[in-house]
Amino acid sequence: MTVTEGTAAALVEQITRLQRTIKHVTARQVAAADGVGMAHVGILYMLCASSERRATELADELGIGTSALSRQISSLEDRGLLSRRPDPDDGRASLLSVTDAGRGLVGAVTAERTQRLKDLLTGWDEAEAEHATRTLGRLSEVFQAAQHENVRPRHDGDRGEAPGSAPEATITSA
Repeated sequence: MTVTEGTAAALVEQITRLQRTIKHVTARQVAAADGVGMAHVGILYMLCASSERRATELADELGIGTSALSRQISSLEDRGLLSRRPDPDDGRASLLSVTDAGRGLVGAVTAERTQRLKDLLTGWDEAEAEHATRTLGRLSEVFQAAQHENVRPRHDGDRGEAPGSAPEATITSA
């Protein structure tokens, strides 16, 4: 059985509402980040999941251009939170990795966010939180699959959205 248009529209509305709310709540939660922007923390978080990664791969996963990412990488490198080294397979490329200081920052931010969410969920029981976790996980998988389907190479070598309106483009424009 497929999801009805009304249910899909209601889900889009709830996701958009959640994104906006999360953005406002996390914008106020910068104590652990020590002045590092939340976009920077997001980059570090994604890099913590892998040992090393090329900037182009990271830009693809983030859905941003390599030039925008390059500025953020430089800022993180200047702060000692990220390091880069030449890619042994391609001397023109670099491999990025998170430093111990960067991992410490990600750990502190994650702990702060976890405690904040735990405090916000005081009216929930464990079963509700586990159900929400599973549902959000399934929804994330759908969007991740769609992200890869809706990205095409641009003429400048950067990556951009495929023609037409991608579902996540509608939702993330909030």
